[in-house]
Formats: sequence, C-alpha cells, structure tokens
Amino acid sequence: MITSAKNTPWTGDIAIKNLEGTGLSVDSVVRTSKIATVEMTVLKRVGVLEKSMCSLISKQIHKHLILRP
Repeated sequence: MITSAKNTPWTGDIAIKNLEGTGLSVDSVVRTSKIATVEMTVLKRVGVLEKSMCSLISKQIHKHLILRP
C-alpha cells in the first residue's frame, strides 16, 4: 500500500525517494506491513517505481511474512 509520508510511520515503511515517474504528487511511503486488495477494474496505472525500490519492497514484505516460533 502506498500512503502519504505525512502519516504516522509504521515499522517497515519504505520512503519513495524519487517521485519522478511514479505518478505521485506528494512525498509518499510504501507501507509494507499493510497489503490492500482491490478489484482490477478499479485500478489504473499512474506510474512505476524504480527496479531497486521494488526489490527493497519485496525483501521487506518477505520479512513480514516469515513465521516466527
């Protein structure tokens, strides 16, 4: 989930440092500890994240999904 950087930070948030090309108009973070599901019919692509950012997000989500004893 992507949200405004002005919101209270959560553990695992990743700041989007370069807004160019993302379609975002304000400082934002990827909230990796919250996954939203939406119907494909309501989605529209407004931009993309850099490949390095996607890799970092993927790693952080994986950390959230690891089961601990």
